[in-house]
Amino acid sequence: MQPVQTKTHKLTCRWVPGTLNRVVVEDESGSYEVALDRLERQLGRTVSHDLYLKGRADLEVMDDAVINLTRR
Repeated sequence: MQPVQTKTHKLTCRWVPGTLNRVVVEDESGSYEVALDRLERQLGRTVSHDLYLKGRADLEVMDDAVINLTRR
């Protein structure tokens, strides 16, 4: 039995300047602005730890997580 191949994406998250509730999420296909609460719902609350501490977060997530984040 072959293992299932899953594609992952590298995301970079940073704050929208002047906000604490909007995040710019960048991947190889572009950048998207999403609400912090949506980002935490999709990827877990720990995502915001690096945002608050360093101002950016580098993540590697599954394909479906990117689709859910970028869907309007």
